[in-house]
Amino acid sequence: MKIVLLLFAALATGIAVTQLVDDPGYVLISRQPWSLESTLGIFLLAVLLLFALSYLLIRFLVNLFHTPARIGQWSQQRHTRQALETQRRGLSALISGDWAKARKLLLKNIDSTPHPSVNYLAAAWAAQQQGDDEERDRWLARASEGSDDADMAPGILQARLQIQAGQTEQALATANALHRADPSNVTVIRLLLGLLEETGDWTTLAGLLKTAEKHNALPADELEETSKRVIEQMLATSSIDELDARYNMISKKQRKDERVVASMARALNRFEAFDRSEVMLRAAIKNGWSDELVELYGETRSSDPCSQLKQAEAWAGDHPLNSILMLALGRLAMRAQLWGMARSYLEVAVHNDDNADALLEMGWLLETLNENEQARAMFRRGLEMTSGNTRDQSIPDQITRISTTTDDSIDSSVTQAPSLVYSNESK
Repeated sequence: MKIVLLLFAALATGIAVTQLVDDPGYVLISRQPWSLESTLGIFLLAVLLLFALSYLLIRFLVNLFHTPARIGQWSQQRHTRQALETQRRGLSALISGDWAKARKLLLKNIDSTPHPSVNYLAAAWAAQQQGDDEERDRWLARASEGSDDADMAPGILQARLQIQAGQTEQALATANALHRADPSNVTVIRLLLGLLEETGDWTTLAGLLKTAEKHNALPADELEETSKRVIEQMLATSSIDELDARYNMISKKQRKDERVVASMARALNRFEAFDRSEVMLRAAIKNGWSDELVELYGETRSSDPCSQLKQAEAWAGDHPLNSILMLALGRLAMRAQLWGMARSYLEVAVHNDDNADALLEMGWLLETLNENEQARAMFRRGLEMTSGNTRDQSIPDQITRISTTTDDSIDSSVTQAPSLVYSNESK
């Protein structure tokens, strides 16, 4: 388009020049007592020259008027470039772990930095690494003052630094404030999840997991694992009055999970609600076989051990060599004082799998039947297998008690087995 206009202007100029050559024209400007005469070409040339000189004069005056502002702008840009270079060097020192140098550089020329909150946050991090909590909090506050209300970075960094410093309660308060300000912030949700788990606030954590699921704060597999772990801890730490309320917080889908059923059964057993635990375990095992639930079933002391034993024997048809089931059957038979049956089941459990629990239960049974030498051998084998396992810390004292029992204290004329002494797992 410009080329067309230039061609048009050149063509017009050529035509005008040709006309002036053929007929130079005449211009007369008269104002008494003066008059000015000239050809048309010279007059036009003078007008163009006067216009050019006027334009240059105006431009000069305008530039002269704006000179102070331009000098100020140039100076500001120079300071900004220097501040950015200082910021770059400060961040480099921070990454390198030179905390003192980083703090010095990051706080230098900070007023000329386009985004001073970045410098304040980095300086707070460096102060944290030097153990200066007061300085850290000061720079975090300055970063918050210079940030937009929607900017969560200062608060998130503050929570992270408080966690790093072991200030869990302060970090939890910071994270809660951030969550109230922006309930959908994924980073804040993750921080809060970790802090609630660390403080053991399982009920609040269970509610927050629903928010985490809504906003995809965790991968699906991690969310599922965390949910199960939280439910286990929530039920394990419940009082008898809290147990049902907390269990009702769990979704129907989660209640069918093996780990959740096991956790609830253990909680019920802890409060001696054995009949309720037995019903729950029986229904869960019917829906899907689980060695863990079968073992718990054998540890559950319902009010009708014979009926419980009969139910477990029905499972043996489909799982005849399952060591966990044999151990459960042995425990249930012991509870029903069916000593011969208990011995048969426990022998199978010990033979199929050198299970420490089976060895210990066999030891209790043999002690009950006054076969103390064999009982000590079983306890010794079980103890060797569970060395370092806190679950069986009570066993050494029990073994000492057995080994110090004299033969004279045993009534060899017993015609009926005495009351059974149960292990921790059998209680």
